[in-house]
Amino acid sequence: MFLSLLIPFFHVNLNVADTHRYEFALKRIGEFKTYYEKLIAMSDPEYLENTNKSKIARFEDYETGGASGMQTEQKIDNNILTDENSEMIKAKHANISLATLLFIIYLTGVIFFLFRIMLLFQWIFKTIKSNKLKIQHGVKIIELDKKLPPFSFLGYVFLSKDLISKNKQEQILMHEKVHIKQFHSVDLLIAHFITIVQWFNPFVWLLQKAIKNNHEYLADSQVVNKGYNLLNYQELLLNQFISIPSVQLVNNFNLISIKNRIRMMNKIKSGFAAKLKALLIIPAALFTFILFANLTLNGPGNVLTNLSFLETQKNMSQLKGLWNNTSNNTYGKQVLFEDHKFSVIDKNIDLKEYPYQLQENQVILNAPGNEKIKLNYEITNSTLKIWWNQDEYSLYEKSKFSNSLDDYLSNIPETINLPTIENYGILQRQELCIDVAMVGNKIYVNNKPTDYSQLKDALLKEKSKINHLNTHLITISLYADKDLSMEYMHNLNQTLREIGLLKVAHMGKVTDNKVSKLQSSYIGMPKRLPPLDGIEIIPSEDLADKGIAFFEMDATNPENSPGILKPKFEELLKNSEKYIASLYYDKSTILNTYIGYQDMARTVVFGLRNQYAQEKFNLTFDELSSVQQKSIRKIYPLIISEAESDLSED
Repeated sequence: MFLSLLIPFFHVNLNVADTHRYEFALKRIGEFKTYYEKLIAMSDPEYLENTNKSKIARFEDYETGGASGMQTEQKIDNNILTDENSEMIKAKHANISLATLLFIIYLTGVIFFLFRIMLLFQWIFKTIKSNKLKIQHGVKIIELDKKLPPFSFLGYVFLSKDLISKNKQEQILMHEKVHIKQFHSVDLLIAHFITIVQWFNPFVWLLQKAIKNNHEYLADSQVVNKGYNLLNYQELLLNQFISIPSVQLVNNFNLISIKNRIRMMNKIKSGFAAKLKALLIIPAALFTFILFANLTLNGPGNVLTNLSFLETQKNMSQLKGLWNNTSNNTYGKQVLFEDHKFSVIDKNIDLKEYPYQLQENQVILNAPGNEKIKLNYEITNSTLKIWWNQDEYSLYEKSKFSNSLDDYLSNIPETINLPTIENYGILQRQELCIDVAMVGNKIYVNNKPTDYSQLKDALLKEKSKINHLNTHLITISLYADKDLSMEYMHNLNQTLREIGLLKVAHMGKVTDNKVSKLQSSYIGMPKRLPPLDGIEIIPSEDLADKGIAFFEMDATNPENSPGILKPKFEELLKNSEKYIASLYYDKSTILNTYIGYQDMARTVVFGLRNQYAQEKFNLTFDELSSVQQKSIRKIYPLIISEAESDLSED
């Protein structure tokens, strides 16, 4: 009985060799469930209205180009549902719906029957406390002063002092001990709970009565099988005071019709044929299970479900969001379902984006040239399975976040607010990156906490895991809080230079809408640290003698800002063949200020490069060949030296 309530919540996954054999049957079951949900919607317009909103957002808004047959079929189905219920939806806003009224009545019934059973509990426990307790043959007996028929509840037997003679008490105790040993009170509690939830269902009341009857039949059978005289035991039943009111929550000795109990004791035991008939309940239960439970059949490159139309809409809302790949060496590092597009990145952070639609168990991607790419998928709670071809699939877990940056930062115990950067690159070779996160005096290397005294060893350990032929390509992905003191940055830079890790990317947030949410955690401002033995300190007064213009960016001066210095720096670059920009900071300087000056210098240099490319080649800098770009970089190089005050000299 209890299991029957859970059937609609079951989701069964089965692997089969050929899904085509079951396709027709599963689709018909899905149609039946859709029809059943339409009947529900007739009494509750809001039930369908909410689903229609999801449907419209998912299909009509995604349409680009011609629609496949599957897409058209779904749109027609949606229109039918909308037309059938449009009047009900209008009525819902004007008056209380029939479903709401029925729910109020239902809730009133639940409260009434729950209150009634609580009163019964109170009466039973009060009876236990207010009457004498004695233990006989291991049974707790409550001797009642009131005239009530014998009954049992949990581990207690309740007997009236005046109604039972001593010579008959042994048979009654044997009867009640059967109830106790077979936990019949637990059965009744479950039955009453189900009755409270489904008080409106007459079959539940009949089932509760049948359970009580069956309990009495079992207890009577045990008493007779113990050798007690059948006629004497039946006489005991007849001598009970049938007119005395019984208690519903408990197993009463005299609860049901004496006539039925006597007939059952005299009845010949069921033969094999009767027992065989009882087995028919098994195929009936299987049929009910298949009809109402959610089934998914997995075959080679194909997935079939018996989900109804409205259950499919639920899948659509579940799909929306960011998903992380949890299977090793499979395609699709992360996937993202948004309102209008499906995005996926691979291990090299190559991004692919498509408008998409959903059709039953398929994601239909609208590729260039009006090509339709169909990917089978299966979704269960927060787990997603996508087949990229007939044999290969990836498993995903849903993230709580809408972009990869927030998803990554959630793995770090500390809250890190990254600076905003305008000039950035995408770190594509993640296998050559070592992540370092910094906030305050805390530091993490590849999400593992460490401290500055052990930083060198932690970095060397991660460096040793990378192919030794590629160690010169290693980049430090630096996720540092924007309010971090440059003193900590100086200590990190010194350590990196000592172990030869000179490529650093300051990771940050971007305001560029062209950056996908999937790529947001791989965006950084790259820079290269000078080696320990590669620094030549030249006094600024000697630079003029060598024809090198010098531009100072003093981040410690509160009167300075990147916005104030930007036009001056741009003017210097336009009028100088050679230049050096020097960024000056100290312990009081925070990372956000430092990044602001670095970003400004790059904006000026990159802008002049792009301007030169358009004037000479009528192309943007990014559109030029690598040889052409190299020649322009020589004209407008990015040369920024750094000078620290109150910090140890480089």
